[in-house]
Amino acid sequence: MIPARSCPVAFLLCALALVVSGPPALASERVMLIIEERVDDRPAANPVAEIHLSERLIAAGQQVVDAVETERARRAISVDKLLRGVIDAEITALNCDVLLVGRTATIQEEIPYGVTAMSAVSTEWTVRAVAVDTGRVLVSTAGTAQGAGTQAQAAANAARKKAADAMYEAVAKTLDAKGGAPAGAVSLTVRDLQELADVETLKSRLATLDGVRSVSVRFVSADETRIDVAVTHDTWAFAALLKKVGLEVAELSRGAVTARWTPWGAAGKSLAVAAFTNETGIDQHDWIEPTLPEVFATELANSRYLRVAPRPAPPAAPLSPTDPPAELARAVKASGADLLAIGALERLGPQLRLSVTVLGPGGEAITAAQVFSTEPGLVDATRDLVWALDARLFERLFAKGALGAYQPAFGGKRAAPAPADARAPAATALRVRDVAFSDVFPALLSAYATRPLGKLVLANDGTRTATDVRVRVAVPGLTAAPATLVVADLAPGQEREVPLTLVLDRGRVQQISENTPAQAEIAISWTHAPGDQSSDSFTVPILVFDKNALDWSEPAAIAAFTTHKDPSLDALARAAERLARPALDAVPEPLRGAFTLYEALGAAGLRYQADARNPFGVTRLDAVAFPAETLARKAGDCDDLSVLMAALFESQGTATAFVLTPGHVLVAFDSGVATRDAHKLGLPPSAHFDRDGRAWIPLEPTRVGAPLAEAISAGAAEVQRHRDDPKRFQLVDTATAWRTFPPFPAAFARVDLALDALPARLSESTRALAALGADHDLAAVPDPAASDDPAALNRAAVRLIERGQWRRAAPYLERARTLAPDRPDLAYNLANLRVVEGRRAEAQATYESLREVPALAEPSLHALGVIAYLDGRADDARTLLKRSNLPDSKQALTRLGLASPPKPPARPRSTRKPAAPPPDPFLGIRAGVERVPLDELLIWLP
Repeated sequence: MIPARSCPVAFLLCALALVVSGPPALASERVMLIIEERVDDRPAANPVAEIHLSERLIAAGQQVVDAVETERARRAISVDKLLRGVIDAEITALNCDVLLVGRTATIQEEIPYGVTAMSAVSTEWTVRAVAVDTGRVLVSTAGTAQGAGTQAQAAANAARKKAADAMYEAVAKTLDAKGGAPAGAVSLTVRDLQELADVETLKSRLATLDGVRSVSVRFVSADETRIDVAVTHDTWAFAALLKKVGLEVAELSRGAVTARWTPWGAAGKSLAVAAFTNETGIDQHDWIEPTLPEVFATELANSRYLRVAPRPAPPAAPLSPTDPPAELARAVKASGADLLAIGALERLGPQLRLSVTVLGPGGEAITAAQVFSTEPGLVDATRDLVWALDARLFERLFAKGALGAYQPAFGGKRAAPAPADARAPAATALRVRDVAFSDVFPALLSAYATRPLGKLVLANDGTRTATDVRVRVAVPGLTAAPATLVVADLAPGQEREVPLTLVLDRGRVQQISENTPAQAEIAISWTHAPGDQSSDSFTVPILVFDKNALDWSEPAAIAAFTTHKDPSLDALARAAERLARPALDAVPEPLRGAFTLYEALGAAGLRYQADARNPFGVTRLDAVAFPAETLARKAGDCDDLSVLMAALFESQGTATAFVLTPGHVLVAFDSGVATRDAHKLGLPPSAHFDRDGRAWIPLEPTRVGAPLAEAISAGAAEVQRHRDDPKRFQLVDTATAWRTFPPFPAAFARVDLALDALPARLSESTRALAALGADHDLAAVPDPAASDDPAALNRAAVRLIERGQWRRAAPYLERARTLAPDRPDLAYNLANLRVVEGRRAEAQATYESLREVPALAEPSLHALGVIAYLDGRADDARTLLKRSNLPDSKQALTRLGLASPPKPPARPRSTRKPAAPPPDPFLGIRAGVERVPLDELLIWLP
């Protein structure tokens, strides 16, 4: 951790002056940079070209004027006039020798590139160097730089850096020719130098730096050490060298530097990360090769003693630790780093193994680490791999040196805790005990506004209370601005968990069409004394999935794709309703709306199309299309079509739910009819299921294009196959899921589909729907007196009872019982009918006799339980229904309010047996429980 006093220049200087290579190549003239940068004709948010040009100048030993003085000059000087050759008198008043003024204009253009888009970037640049003392123009030149990539921001930054490189090359020789290298003095304040041995170590290291003429220790205390250093450089160039001796700069101004002692920095090695080769043999894992090295390098940047080198160019052939040492040594040398990490991804059964080997300068393997994971967890596994490797490398490289015990990096959430003998800071020091950041699913954009994407556990390991604690979180490219989270004060020894919430930029998120690595930038600031503020920052690698990605471990997230307010859906529904209105007389009224909407999809040419092989390679992750995308393609798999149907129905006010079965998803809709009145649907009982007293109808989305009757039949069969197994059947109510996962607020282009084929389809589909219910049509029930088939009579009676017409069923059961007096199933059904009619004593005697029949023992216990409840014997009813142990009995316990023992009554109950109620098809349940159709509580044997 790097506690740093707040300073308006501090973080800019860290970006400007951290890398110095070799002795000064340029003279030490004081140079001021004013570069005006624009992107797409708007001022650039970050001065990429100016910072990069400053880094080049400082690295070459040039003195660059500090940001505060430059900002004052920027307000007083016109860049336009300078670039036109107009030199004002204000120039000679500047406190510098050379003014470099320039401008970059970056234009971005999106071009198609496979499934995504490529950003082609062009940066026009102009630069002019002016001698401040005379106003003479030393250099004036212009040019163009190019950049390209799948990420627009990265491509633009690359082009602006190329422009800065061109500017540097244009002015370097002129600055070098001016000569001069004045000496100066720097006051260096170092924190965390609490042992004299460390002070002596630092003093000797400072003396070896280029441009340092003398080093004198002026003051040593437990909090800080002050050192006077005579240098031939500017303060800024001197600060750029300090990382080499184990110092990390916190504050910087003319003639003064404040830094923190980190001995690891002086001994740090540079490490480059090569590609992680795909050895699974599965092409769909190829996305990992370019992605994981970026994740690995981002997390590795938090290491205390390793420096991440730029990623080397990929080798002609994949590298392996078993390659000849000479070949590996050439690869390490070509990387330009001290060490080279090469990784591999392999499949071992259901798991993936991610391994990495670190090579030394001679191509020798220094150490290796491996982790196991599934594909959705590969980003987390990569982080684990970093910290396993970090600790092992420290032990191999430095354990026998003077760096002491291994200490985990700030922000390294999987690093081991700091050793017990580590020095405690004298003042307040916040430490990160844990940090976790989830991968990002763009479709959950609205959910992330209230749903934390991660967590941060802060602990105060110091001796003072930390006040005004703030955590700032941003993901460049995904957030328009950092989110600032205010944390309550932390007393010494106190620990607190901070949820990390972000507001993602809708426009940027909507453009993500491929899984992309990103960096979550986390900055922490706090105050431990008036006017004394500290801060720290680090990055956490995350993976941003395609905007169509869905994680099925949270099935309710499918609601985010159900964008029911899409104007394309409303236009489709209105056109369908207008065309279908004349042809709906033959369709049962409750089904007309769903019938029209479903058939409109078929008329528009929608068809089922199986997904290509899952690009993520596992079943937990899937790609789901938004309704407008499915309409535009006119095709989709089961989840695409289910989302489309649910959104279309919801757009017209029909409630829907997703039905999840093994490896499949379908949609169900609320018919608007109570289950007891389901006969009004004109469908067989198997075609719908009860949900909270309403008849819900499942639709098989893969049958789109076929008549509605086929979709209902196939959907009902899928529901019946799995409904009794809670592990294989799950309902996700769309409206309920929206509370947690609101619809994705993206704006899709309107899709208008031709529905000319709809009228012709409706006549065919109407006949199919009528045929589906024909077997259960009441007109098809035979005359009981004209039939001598007991089985047919029993089926007709059950069909009538299912339609709620139990009075008409009596002659059928009585006739069947007469024809087959020895059939116990007919006796059981007739006893059920007597219960509905109110003749419970007669029915009870029949049930008691049937308990001896093995096949009817449990159904008879069920019926006796219902009678016990009707007689007011709730305890007996509960006992009998539980003994029955049938699914219908468990459902009856719940519907009758008997699932748990009742509370003791306030007063003794009357023992008087209640009078038998008049015949009623509904059972009046005690207060607080619904009225249940009595015939639904009984089990009917077909």
